[in-house]
Amino acid sequence: MSIMMGLGQFRFSLNTSAYRQLRRSIEYRWQGQNRLQNDVAMQFLGTGKEEIEFEGIIYPQFRGGLEQIRDIQESAKKGEPLLLIDGLGQI
Repeated sequence: MSIMMGLGQFRFSLNTSAYRQLRRSIEYRWQGQNRLQNDVAMQFLGTGKEEIEFEGIIYPQFRGGLEQIRDIQESAKKGEPLLLIDGLGQI
């Protein structure tokens, strides 16, 4: 079984719940500083939030079905961070 991605104990693969699309966005924060008789100077404030979103279809009768979603929701309610690792082992 080839794993596409793992989120903590949850595995996404063609045999379980496969995703169709993956999007990632990272925010970089810059603030303008007004200067007397000069152009605005830009100051880098650091990185902001990073979001990773993936979408797919889970069929109710196929390999765990909707129970997978309930399990992920219960895990999220605990507020504990989970490692997201792709199929190549990158965190």
